[in-house]
Amino acid sequence: MRTTEDALRSVGRHVADQLGPDWEVRLGPERGTLQYPYALVGLVGPALSARNTLHVRMTQPITIYAYPGEKETTEESLIATERVADALWHAMVGGLRPYRIPLYDYEGLGLDKGSDVRNEHDYLALVDVQINRVLDDQDDNRSIVVCDFRAQWLRPTDRLAALRGGPVVQSIRQTIIPEGAEQSVVLSGFWIGVENGPNFGRPRASTA
Repeated sequence: MRTTEDALRSVGRHVADQLGPDWEVRLGPERGTLQYPYALVGLVGPALSARNTLHVRMTQPITIYAYPGEKETTEESLIATERVADALWHAMVGGLRPYRIPLYDYEGLGLDKGSDVRNEHDYLALVDVQINRVLDDQDDNRSIVVCDFRAQWLRPTDRLAALRGGPVVQSIRQTIIPEGAEQSVVLSGFWIGVENGPNFGRPRASTA
């Protein structure tokens, strides 16, 4: 899990939950004719990654376009726009878990299927959240609310999976260190040992 697809669909689900049942939320660019009000959730550019020994930190820019629809007057359009902007602000920044969105696992599920599968600690961290109002150049009674942000999450590396399922931890637990001796093991790039002298018995570690 924790793929870019999982992130995109999790954002779409969160937006749909926050905007309510009157809204239709789609992933990707607009295709065909949609009924107002509706929102589009899409990726912006490639995902960036930064790797350490156990995890890869993924960063994916995402944009939400929310279309409240045409109103009879400019004032009504302004009020509708502000309500949508406030709903998106609350969804991304002002909720019970600010700057976080639950990350679900959609592996093997079609777009017509939802998911409640997730680890309780799996969230998308939101960075640089911006919410803008854009007036339609051709119609003052219609506007768009645009929400831009970067979503970040961690993906485990193969080494982390091997450590969780392999014999390394068991072998460390079973190691017997004779009195006055110093032994060491290498685990994921870290050197672990026990000091001699007055600090004998105190574990120490350093990057090797």
